[in-house]
Amino acid sequence: MRKILIALMSAGAGVALTLALGVPAQAQEAAPTEVAGVTAELDGQVFDLSQGWGDAETCLEEPDGAPTDFRCYAGEDSHLETQSLDDCPSDHVCLWESAQFGGEMVGFTSSGNHDLGNIGWRDRASSFYNNRSTTVTFVDFRSGIIADRWIRYEAGNIVADLSSIPYPDGGSWDNKIDRVTLP
Repeated sequence: MRKILIALMSAGAGVALTLALGVPAQAQEAAPTEVAGVTAELDGQVFDLSQGWGDAETCLEEPDGAPTDFRCYAGEDSHLETQSLDDCPSDHVCLWESAQFGGEMVGFTSSGNHDLGNIGWRDRASSFYNNRSTTVTFVDFRSGIIADRWIRYEAGNIVADLSSIPYPDGGSWDNKIDRVTLP
């Protein structure tokens, strides 16, 4: 029995290693163990997105050097409706909480890893638009010996309903994105 257990453990480790080798280098960074606060501005008030969005309906990443990480918009004061592809500015990857580009929206523009837990958005995306000239990689953090899952999309790709995209372990990519990686 012990030999079978050792053989299974060895086989499992080999599978995990094989899957881990398939993860893009940028996405291989370990899943965060703590949530890091991210500053945002809405109507002149600065707040931490990891503590909730309050009245914000749309938050777009600010360029480097801006006083906050994100600028947010709400309700009728917003110039964004968060209900169409037109709401995603050029050079951004935008995620919506509902299929067909509905509900709250978040947009990223800078290179690197964007951990959605830091802005209260882990496992919330249901549609997206890559309105950039580069690829985007979405990562779903896994635990234990199971390797993180990832999917990459080219520039200009649009998915109106992530429930239509098959997930490697069954189900779909709907509400599974934990990290956005931009080159």
